[in-house]
Amino acid sequence: MRATRDSILKAKEILVVGGGTVGVELAAELASGGKSVTLITRRGLLPTMPRRAKQLAEVRLRELRVTCIENMPESELRLKFDLTFRCTGNEYAAVPISQC
Repeated sequence: MRATRDSILKAKEILVVGGGTVGVELAAELASGGKSVTLITRRGLLPTMPRRAKQLAEVRLRELRVTCIENMPESELRLKFDLTFRCTGNEYAAVPISQC
């Protein structure tokens, strides 16, 4: 945790990969702390959430000056960042209660 905190403090340009709830929240928190943040998504912003949630998130991220690039795979991004957070891969699966 301390190493991550130190990396955040040193970073000027931060990339957050993933437009789900974790990626959006992380981008907003970093930007509210004064960091320059770019958020890229492969499937759009908050793709599994209601449209109103997406609209509210877009407004807040714009207020915080987060650069949002939607529908772009990370491999196509040609910018340099000091720090990258990957907030992707959210898969849901049913687990029998007996295995919990």
